[in-house]
Amino acid sequence: MKSKQNLNQDDTITLSQATKIYNTKTEKIIALNNLNLSFKKGKFYAIMGHSGSGKSTLISVLGLITTLSEGNYNLFGREISNLTENQLSEIRSQHLGFVFQSYYLYPTLKAFENVMIPMLLNKNIKEKNREKIALELLQSVGLKDRANHFPRELSGGEQQRVAIARALANDPNIILADEPTGNLDEQNEIMIFEKLKQLSKEGKCIIVVSHSQEVKKYADIILELNKGNMKKVSDENDE
Repeated sequence: MKSKQNLNQDDTITLSQATKIYNTKTEKIIALNNLNLSFKKGKFYAIMGHSGSGKSTLISVLGLITTLSEGNYNLFGREISNLTENQLSEIRSQHLGFVFQSYYLYPTLKAFENVMIPMLLNKNIKEKNREKIALELLQSVGLKDRANHFPRELSGGEQQRVAIARALANDPNIILADEPTGNLDEQNEIMIFEKLKQLSKEGKCIIVVSHSQEVKKYADIILELNKGNMKKVSDENDE
């Protein structure tokens, strides 16, 4: 089996003077303004802020979807700007897991089939092992008995747990979650945050963008964005 890229698993993410600027016909919008941040494995980060504060841009940058206008993004000890698109694609596939507010499940695929999707492009996972891994992941989020159900047959909370299982399909080091509980009731919101907290305790770096005040109960570090500027609201190490 081919191993994952030889990356330093201790460094995770470091942003240095990270700036993202969007130029329109009438103005220059600074979405991220000279941010200096680090994200480590085994930690749960909550990024909060009003609409337009830059949260979605930051998640897009961290997910290697959007490039910085200025500054540096160091991932696992490697500078992202030095990597080819193929290398970035491989890192996204193997080391990053994404969870969104809208679950983005394929309606014509059963739950376990949706979980298998990221594995299709992963050369490290043999075809004969994909279904077994998908079922194990569904079991880990309490949905093994719903494996053969289509998304329309699942509740919102169940669909989001399928999405989390899918995000874990390639055993990523980092989970990026953009408003993962925005469409859920309080009970399911708690269930999702508890699962993400558990994953951080298992050693994954969890980065959650959320408007929910509930996330503060689970986060190790709370960061607040305001017009592209970041401040640390709380840190478990400060207590």
